[in-house]
Amino acid sequence: MTAPVDQAAALSPEAQRAIAEGAAEGLPRVRSAGRTPRAEVLDGGHRYQLRFEAGNLPPGNAFCSLTMYNDRQFFIDNAINRYAIGDRDALEFSSDGSLTLLIQHASPGARLESNWLPAPEGFFNVMLRMFWPRPEVLERTWHTPALCRIG
Repeated sequence: MTAPVDQAAALSPEAQRAIAEGAAEGLPRVRSAGRTPRAEVLDGGHRYQLRFEAGNLPPGNAFCSLTMYNDRQFFIDNAINRYAIGDRDALEFSSDGSLTLLIQHASPGARLESNWLPAPEGFFNVMLRMFWPRPEVLERTWHTPALCRIG
């Protein structure tokens, strides 16, 4: 009997690509806004935003979500019981068609909570998941916008 790893290695490139269509793109680091770009560990003591320009939303055929994890890769309890935010949520788009997601520990206020992903007080990771991604994700021609520290 062939081991599962051997079976996976024997798959055609087309089959391997089909399996990869369930992949996710991680954002474990951040580029600080307004400074020379440098990697910083994500920390709930700061506020962050992820801004998608109009026409540049995550290209997934099924659905997309930004999911929050603590430093041990577990979901994080929070006051609004939101562990992920995505295209199935009632998000607020700007008048120019862009979408800004807010990632921070404290509520940004009732008016902005629709786009808020609560962060813990300490270190965390976020993962942008694109289910059944379109070719531009698989071919790496679409890039996740920078996760920027805003405060």
